[in-house]
Amino acid sequence: MSKAIAMDKIELQQDLLTSLRVSDSSFPGGNFGFSNGLEAVLSADENLDQDSLARTIYDLLENRWKPSDCVALRQCYRNIDDLSKIAQVDQELDKTATSSIARAGSIENGRALLSTAATLGDQPAKEYLRLIREGQAIGHIPIAQSLYWHHNGMNESQAIHLSLYSTTSNYCQVAIRMGVVGAMQAQRILTKILHDFSVTESNDFWLSAPSSFTPYSDIATLKLAEQDLRLFRN
Repeated sequence: MSKAIAMDKIELQQDLLTSLRVSDSSFPGGNFGFSNGLEAVLSADENLDQDSLARTIYDLLENRWKPSDCVALRQCYRNIDDLSKIAQVDQELDKTATSSIARAGSIENGRALLSTAATLGDQPAKEYLRLIREGQAIGHIPIAQSLYWHHNGMNESQAIHLSLYSTTSNYCQVAIRMGVVGAMQAQRILTKILHDFSVTESNDFWLSAPSSFTPYSDIATLKLAEQDLRLFRN
């Protein structure tokens, strides 16, 4: 084996280990307390079967994560050396969020990840937290992810697919914790969605600003927010 091939193999192994570390449920990124709207949908319809749940998660990915977080991640990576431009993406993401509750959850989750990253010594996270304190940035979750993941050596494609995996896996864990499906059913849903869901650069959604359109989830989230007892903060 040549030295160049050996080095490439080591880099691939390091990339894999980094992906596993930051996507692990034990990583203190603040995601555990958020359902990203799924709790509200499941509470509104207690008779969802496995196929209906899979379609619901797919819809949330297609109409919230993909045109919103996914686009923001890519824009941040394209401007990774310019925090002022990343802050502009952050502001745009905040303006286009259709649900105030989802917006607040994204901010809380993002700032939690930035705080964890800063505690672990990541300078970009420290600098961005300063911008937040000065009122120049907000700190939505895809912004925090782009800064932390890039600093840890992940490229744009890896970051987008890790975000997809993390979001889908979190939805499945929410469904398990709410007693809607068991662990094996959740794994089948996760496997199917990751196999079927596509993120390609040829689609027009890359060209637009971050946006989302999940009216059923947004309305259900507003109704759920009025209840005293909830498992998740959003």
